[in-house]
Amino acid sequence: AFIEGLKDASSTEAWRECREFALANLHRFKRVDAAYVERISPKISNSITLSTLHGCPPEEIERIAAYLIHEKGLNTFVKCNPTLLGFDFARRTLDRLGFDYVQFDDHHFLDDLQYADALPMFRRLQALAARSGLDFGLKLSNTLPVDITKQELPGKEMYMSGRALYPLTLALARQLTADFAGQLRISFSGGADALNAEKLFYAGIWPITMATNLLKPGGYQRLRQIAEGLAANPYPEFYGIDGEALEALERQVLKDKHYLKAIKPMPRWQTDQKVPLLDCYTAPCESGCPIHQDIPAYIGLVGEGRFLEALQVITRQNPLPFITGTLCGYRCREKCTRNFYEEPVKIRQAKLLAATQAMDELLQSLDAAKAGTQAQRGKAAVVGGGPAGLAAAYFLRRDGFEVTIFEKAHRLGGMVSQVIPDFRIMPEAVEQDVRLIRAMGVQFELGKEITSLEELRQKGFQYFVLAVGAGVPSQLPLEKGSYIPATEFLRQFKQDPFSLDLGKNVVVVGGGNTAMDAARAAKQVLGVERVAVVYRRTRRYMPAEKEELHMALDEGVEFLELLSPIALEDGILECREMVLGPADADGRLCPVATKVMVQVPADTVVSALGEKADTGFYGRLGIALNEKGYPVVTTGGRTNLPQVYVIGDGLRGPASVVDAIADAAAAVKEISTAARDTSGIKTEEKPRLTAGPAKIPAQYRHPEEVIRGKKGRLALSSDTILESERCLECGAVCENCADVCPNRANVSIDIPDRPMRQILHMDRLCNSCGNCAVFCPYDSAPYKEKLTLFDSLEALGASENPGFCLLDRDQKRLALRLDGGVFECRLEAEGSPLPKDIAQFLDVILTRYQYLF
Repeated sequence: AFIEGLKDASSTEAWRECREFALANLHRFKRVDAAYVERISPKISNSITLSTLHGCPPEEIERIAAYLIHEKGLNTFVKCNPTLLGFDFARRTLDRLGFDYVQFDDHHFLDDLQYADALPMFRRLQALAARSGLDFGLKLSNTLPVDITKQELPGKEMYMSGRALYPLTLALARQLTADFAGQLRISFSGGADALNAEKLFYAGIWPITMATNLLKPGGYQRLRQIAEGLAANPYPEFYGIDGEALEALERQVLKDKHYLKAIKPMPRWQTDQKVPLLDCYTAPCESGCPIHQDIPAYIGLVGEGRFLEALQVITRQNPLPFITGTLCGYRCREKCTRNFYEEPVKIRQAKLLAATQAMDELLQSLDAAKAGTQAQRGKAAVVGGGPAGLAAAYFLRRDGFEVTIFEKAHRLGGMVSQVIPDFRIMPEAVEQDVRLIRAMGVQFELGKEITSLEELRQKGFQYFVLAVGAGVPSQLPLEKGSYIPATEFLRQFKQDPFSLDLGKNVVVVGGGNTAMDAARAAKQVLGVERVAVVYRRTRRYMPAEKEELHMALDEGVEFLELLSPIALEDGILECREMVLGPADADGRLCPVATKVMVQVPADTVVSALGEKADTGFYGRLGIALNEKGYPVVTTGGRTNLPQVYVIGDGLRGPASVVDAIADAAAAVKEISTAARDTSGIKTEEKPRLTAGPAKIPAQYRHPEEVIRGKKGRLALSSDTILESERCLECGAVCENCADVCPNRANVSIDIPDRPMRQILHMDRLCNSCGNCAVFCPYDSAPYKEKLTLFDSLEALGASENPGFCLLDRDQKRLALRLDGGVFECRLEAEGSPLPKDIAQFLDVILTRYQYLF
């Protein structure tokens, strides 16, 4: 009866009920009238898809499909499993695409329908359908069962779908098309999206269905882009599938970065904050940035060609736009919502473009500002001219201090200018940032090593920021043989690469950015034929940035994983083979030694195991140290010595440039507070140099309808200046929880006179799948923590969610839970205990969203 009701529902009770309801409620629709309802056909479908369960016997599949064709007269598609390809092909393909960590054995491949049995069965069913004037085809493909290895879900298996399934599904479609000379109908469901749907369609494959992609940010709006592309051409007749087109797609997918798994897993996406009850919109990139730059603002300004204003926004929190525009780690990009579309926005490149285009103009405005500004807040000495010291000097000078940087080397920039190779950052980039610091009025004393703060105090300095870095190499514990510390090798390479003699075989030990720099530099040394990186874990757990790993691989550096060096003797580095054991506190699998030894040719070993601070320097100054030899500090890096602060790598070990800037900002905030407390000058009276106007125009935000138009649209990076078109501007419009809910249980509520829409959770529609928690930028679960509408007092009482149920519509009487306990109130009653914004939210729901009740 169910199948007959789908073929023609006109005689069913469900059809009559729905039709009568629609006609009786036309006033509730904007674009539906009676004629529209009357035109809706009761003949819902003349096609059916049979989903074959894993392990289903071939004869049972054929018997059911034959029944649907012969007895029910339906065009019939049989949904097949990717196991038809065979275990070896599936394993080899996924490994090649970077999904080698996905674990599964061959039991499903052995138990499921075999390709040799499938072909004759499909031919028989195709012939049966043709005799009945019907179509027979296949739907490709079902999900692939894989092992649960990290307790992602209860049980032992979960099902792989989406992007990872696309290459397997495409390969199966190509193989079947070849065996049927293109005359077998195929429906596609394995990882289709806006980047491939049109190509599949015009190759002759349709219908195309999507599921996994609709459960990601953008949600059902992802269908719009596909529909617009397909609507441009008429729906074609089926004349066969283009096998050559499928072969071309298969070749492309094996090298298309959209289908390649990232060389390293994406770090945790969410911020550490909890989602607020109202106004929960946030820009994850900004939250992920240690200095919290207004990234959407300068991305938008760059997109409009307003480079000076973009640079002014940047230099509010970041005085090193050239260095960070070249070297900054991608913590902001790791938080970008675009990661769930195709690839993140090119944030760093936009910053560098703004700096390149507008630095001269910015410096001219600073020169004019500096002339009339006197330092009234005291003298500050910054010891160390690396990124941390430069940033501290900038912030101090901006806050009205007289600032001098003391640097023992004869050039500024620290490790960036003295160690990091030119192929990563040119000296000119560092000098551009130094120009900005100099234009602020900062003084420099180069070639000046500070051994005592007393001499500085005698010169009138009152505040001291120690930014001396971490330049002491960590030891590589070899039982025999010697090695070169990576920083020493890179200094020599930067000064005179032709003076180096490393032999033919170079081994770099370590997995960080310095190791990648050393390996790439060694490849350029004359006489070197082979460079290998030895690491005791796999590359997925290397601390180096993804971009650095890719560049090393592209330049021919070999990666020898799961090896731990033991001894170097006679040109051979003896290593112990490791295996990965349980995870550590950071989630990285710990290496466990085996008894297997591996010999690696090595004329030179370069150790890149990190650096430590010079504890002797701090000790001579009288700064208290912890058990690891680092300074004991409080807020802002304050030490036990009066007005002495430690920032940068010397505070905790090697970190990123942007971490150094964050340290500098925190220290200067503390120093400025201390100066205010002792000077007696009111804050607003103190001079403050600015790198631009005090208030940046706010026109960089696009109108809301433009922002919403970006949602669901896939767009790969092309031109940096166009990245503003890809930026989703999450701080203005987010609604991920509403996009990704399969049941539409999270509703976006438009409240007049509020800048943002609010999220209402619908208790009766939620099945607690948790998908909204996966994609919420906060460390939260919206289905548990957003304001919730309950159908009854009993449902409200059974939940712990903040929320309400309607008791009396006319009187606007509600039962609510906000801070734990349930209470009753009337929205318009005098003395209501409700906060004004909550009351407004509830009133809008009652008056403008009545359909929710």
